[in-house]
Amino acid sequence: METQPPGEASGRPVTHAPGKTPDLFSPQALDNPYAVYARLLEQPACWSAESQLWLFSRHADCLEVLANPRFSRNIASARKRRPQDYPPPPEALAALSAMHNQWFLLMDPPDHTRLRAVTKRALGPRMKELAIHIQALAESLVFQARQRGGMDVISEFAMPLARSTLRQLVGADDLDEGLYQHWALCLARCADASAPLGVREAASAATREVHQSLQAAVVRRRKSRRTDVLGLLVAAQEDEQALSEEELLPTCMLLLFGGYDTSVNLMGNGMLALMEHRAQWEALCAEPSRAKGAVEEVLRFDTPLQLVSRMAQEDVDVGGTHVRAGEWAWVLLGAANRDPRRFENPDALDIQRTDLQHVAFGHGLHQCVGAALGRIEAQSAFGTLARELPQLRLVPGAWKRRDTAVFRGLTTLPCQL
Repeated sequence: METQPPGEASGRPVTHAPGKTPDLFSPQALDNPYAVYARLLEQPACWSAESQLWLFSRHADCLEVLANPRFSRNIASARKRRPQDYPPPPEALAALSAMHNQWFLLMDPPDHTRLRAVTKRALGPRMKELAIHIQALAESLVFQARQRGGMDVISEFAMPLARSTLRQLVGADDLDEGLYQHWALCLARCADASAPLGVREAASAATREVHQSLQAAVVRRRKSRRTDVLGLLVAAQEDEQALSEEELLPTCMLLLFGGYDTSVNLMGNGMLALMEHRAQWEALCAEPSRAKGAVEEVLRFDTPLQLVSRMAQEDVDVGGTHVRAGEWAWVLLGAANRDPRRFENPDALDIQRTDLQHVAFGHGLHQCVGAALGRIEAQSAFGTLARELPQLRLVPGAWKRRDTAVFRGLTTLPCQL
């Protein structure tokens, strides 16, 4: 991607310095996006001529874009404004498209406000019960690791912990674990603009299967109510008319995907960072009660969700950059969390850092609705591992990153005792 002003025919002033904008999807950037962000942070914003969008990296600018109501997250609105960019999806992608159309994450008020409020009401009553479940499962997984003499933190700890927690929360007890994992990984890859058609088709096919499984669960809830999220949403749909029949299952699927992928990436990225910064790991092991601060610091240091997008609904100025109506902006959360204007020594991992105002969970109206649950999981995970397995070490050269830019995580993180 090249940084250059939009064509002279646009008639608008250059608001940034010409130069090169690195490719965020290159192998080098996937391995270490923070080296790329350091270059982007040198200027207020960059225009990608190739992708026809703005890149915002500075902390203050990212907060402005995320909080400004003149920026929209609504895909339906974007389709109306730029229909040429959104042709009707082929039949093979129909299920995937239908699900995305009903995710409140991709809506603006008032629909976003309504569905978010319903979801928060359904999540609230389960937090205390889930915290007990999470702690018990974390201890069980650690016991199994001790028996084996080590663990893959991703496949043998983070994934089963996140899967079990979310199936309990939502009430997707009968959802096949293999299908769930395949679906979530395909969706994460689809978030990257470079995802091949085959991945999108696989995600759509898996979406159809997950939808059918949850549909059967809804039928059971209508006969016998349960106090899981699915049961509470069914009640809200029937009794309060707070959400439509078409919105019910996509809302559950959003929780199943968003809560799973972000939590797995948070635990994996965090343990890798702590293992590679041994003094920080040892400080946590000496005081496992520091797990809360450790979670916030690793969220800042290696952000699970690296970027989000917004479209300007009208002309707006952000930090001296003029964004025209209809133009997209990428908000680089990972870059904002390493902004030296906001954080002292931002490239250092410090679990005792007191400035914890990161944007890993977003900001404003669309701040992650599952942030509290993600924090509970990660605090339990880091605290339990530090207390029970202080001798844990990386297997040299064995860990591997996922080849995705938007959702940053690991495919494997083998550790030994």
